[in-house]
Amino acid sequence: MRFATLALLLVVACKTPSADESAKDEEIAALKTRVERLEKRLNALEAGKGRTKAPAARGAGGGGGGRTRAKAPTPREPVTGPVVPVSIGGDATRVLLTDGDRKWRLPSRVPPGEYTLLAAFGEEKLERRSKVYIKEGEPVALTCRAETNSCGLD
Repeated sequence: MRFATLALLLVVACKTPSADESAKDEEIAALKTRVERLEKRLNALEAGKGRTKAPAARGAGGGGGGRTRAKAPTPREPVTGPVVPVSIGGDATRVLLTDGDRKWRLPSRVPPGEYTLLAAFGEEKLERRSKVYIKEGEPVALTCRAETNSCGLD
C-alpha cells in the first residue's frame, strides 16, 4: 500500500507543471489573447468602423502587461477677460483661429489679439489663409471663398 501511494505521488508530481512552466503558460495565453484583440481592432480600423484611440490600460491583475496608464491631457484654463464674437460666412468647410497655443473653431468668441486663420474648402486639409487682428469690443465677420482660396473681413 505504501508503495502504491508513493508511486501515485511520484506520477502526480511528474505530470504537474512546475511554477515556472505554469507562469510561462499563463503568459503565453495572455499574449495570444492580446494578439487576438489587436487583430480585431486592426480589422475594425481598416474597415473604417473602429476606435481611433488605444483602449485604456487596465488596473492591477487585468492583463495590462506592465503598461502604465497614459496621462489625460491637462484641461485648458478657461478664457478670462473680454471676448469678441467672430462669425464666419462663405463656403469653407472648416475655419479655425490659432494664436500658437490655442485654437478656436469658428464661429466662436475669442479674446482680442493676433491670430492665424486656417481654413479648408471641400475635402482638403486646413491651410493657413491669413492673419487676423481681433480688437476688443468690435465683433468680427469673416468670409472665406473657395474661388479665391482666401478668407478675409466682410
